[in-house]
Amino acid sequence: MKNVSASVRGLRDELSRGRTTARQLVERYAARIVDENSRWHCYRETNFDEARRVAATFDRDASSFPHVLSGIPVGIKDVFPLSTVPARSGSAVVPRRDAAESGLSRHLRSMSTPVLGLQTCHEFAYGPLGDVSHPMPAVNPRDPGLVPGGSSSGSAVAVATGLAPLSFGTDTGGSIRTPAAVNALVGFMPAENSVDMSMMSHLSPSLDRVGPIAADVESAYLGWLSLTGGSASLEDLPEIEPVGQRIGVLSGPSFDDLDATVSAGYEAFLSRLGRRRAPGTARLDATPGIDAQGTIVGAEAWRLYADLATDENSRMGKEVAGRIRRGGEISAEEYAHAQQRGREFDAALKQLLDEFDLLICPTTPIAIPRVGQREFLRADGTAESIYRAVTRHTSPFNVSSASALTVPYDTTSANPFSVQIVTKIGAETLAFGLAATIERKYQK
Repeated sequence: MKNVSASVRGLRDELSRGRTTARQLVERYAARIVDENSRWHCYRETNFDEARRVAATFDRDASSFPHVLSGIPVGIKDVFPLSTVPARSGSAVVPRRDAAESGLSRHLRSMSTPVLGLQTCHEFAYGPLGDVSHPMPAVNPRDPGLVPGGSSSGSAVAVATGLAPLSFGTDTGGSIRTPAAVNALVGFMPAENSVDMSMMSHLSPSLDRVGPIAADVESAYLGWLSLTGGSASLEDLPEIEPVGQRIGVLSGPSFDDLDATVSAGYEAFLSRLGRRRAPGTARLDATPGIDAQGTIVGAEAWRLYADLATDENSRMGKEVAGRIRRGGEISAEEYAHAQQRGREFDAALKQLLDEFDLLICPTTPIAIPRVGQREFLRADGTAESIYRAVTRHTSPFNVSSASALTVPYDTTSANPFSVQIVTKIGAETLAFGLAATIERKYQK
């Protein structure tokens, strides 16, 4: 299955050549959403009237809004309240701050970027699967029996099904990268947040990061630049050839333990790239980062939502409420220790990124889980929590100062294979450049 979403460049070209208007683009996507959202459940609530008003503002005076995303409709995750639509974080619970507009919504409106609506997410953004959401979870368009990936599930499914050209989600342990990989899309977790995070419904304030999901590398790149304020026009993205680049193939306990499906895809990708898995070449023990991320998120989620998780009448889902209550068992000392472990992991990663410009690994170490699956059976016969298994390659980088990008290699199967590219602050364009080369020259 090939994704059908239009590119930002293509829509920008339509606008600049007068082939369409921003209002017509909003109507184009609104019609698709009305026709198809009942099938995919990727929008929790639409925002068409406000999107039309923003589009009309652009159409009246396009020269006043020169940004590359001006006039182009987008969707955003159901954790960012709009001026007209409250965010509910994929839950039946009404959030406490749902009357206030989020900083991301204000930022997009300032660029005259219409927001089509709030996109479905795993309840309270606390899950990498996307199969727990109110009123309905998003559906994996390649195989409805498989999870859509989370927590930014609807954001990815909307792009994959052509119901948005670009989405913005949050990533706390892989919540952009995982659904992007599951749906053979491009997703980017920036090293730091450059957009106003106020009034959003956080899961973990110290780890939440905002980033784009798109069907192509350039659109994701432009989406990221739009958050930094650094893209007033279409900018050429340089393609970076792997030959001559300092690219490290990550190894270590977490990175070497791949299931058969992922291992086969990874070996094929590395062969095409002219690289190989060689233990010790870019060795990194991710366990401290994985453990630190889990503890920090658990403790911070408990601080935010303890009252809801312990109130039998709050309407919070039982599974998510149980996970949040377990965060209440984390002591202040354990939380402080996790922060220290995170700093130690970041120091080890920085040292490795002094040796290599880019680090690569599979985005997820296991094949896409089935809806409702909660355990993963490892090769040695031991059972592992599905949440930990899915995020072993993504979650450690949330406690670091690195950025991480996922780009698909195999886009044709129900279990697409994607590669994660990790780099340091200031080298993001290098990561996007390598991703663009993978997309153009190597992608299946």
